[in-house]
Amino acid sequence: MNSDQTTACTGQPIQSPLVALILAAGYSRRFGKRDKRAAHVTSNQSLLATSYTNASAFFKFCRVIIREHDDLNTLGLPVDTPIYRAPHAPQGQGSTIADGFTAILHDSSLNDVNAAAIWLGDIPYIAAATLAQLACRANANNIVRPTWSGQVGHPVIFGRTFWPKLAELSVTGGAAELIRQHLHCYHEIAVNDAGVCHDIDTPAQLGNALMRSRNNT
Repeated sequence: MNSDQTTACTGQPIQSPLVALILAAGYSRRFGKRDKRAAHVTSNQSLLATSYTNASAFFKFCRVIIREHDDLNTLGLPVDTPIYRAPHAPQGQGSTIADGFTAILHDSSLNDVNAAAIWLGDIPYIAAATLAQLACRANANNIVRPTWSGQVGHPVIFGRTFWPKLAELSVTGGAAELIRQHLHCYHEIAVNDAGVCHDIDTPAQLGNALMRSRNNT
């Protein structure tokens, strides 16, 4: 396992030849009866929309994977948001990732893309400089993941070589197992960004995020 500290690449981040796959098909049972994805994390934007806005500001391509019967308006997403549907979402995150990468492999608009970032829909605050650090280390044959203060975070970027294996994941065999099988291709990048580890799983965490948002306006 390698641990590296890099500096941000120069140039226009939005031209990064990667795709972000935003996972948003989970059921968030720790959040209670409300749909966490639709809960507002700012005064005018849902949690999922905030994550999508952040990712799409950097990545040239973004795809949000949601449940089969989800409604974009209910989730607070723009009507033109590029989405995939996850028919196997009830089986867990591994199956959702498999649905996403099956779709990516059949998405002709991504034929020239060599790496994909798995981005959790409940991690809204990741700095562009962090994404640049990760993107400049990514290629078709490696796996790149950020760490902050000794903790592994997201997004995790998988080179195209690994996409067919990701499309075969199941509940019992998730992406973590794929990483363990390919440690010689796996790189952890130390970043100065707590946002890579700060997901929102509970109403209390959402309240803290709302408070930060108000203090920054």
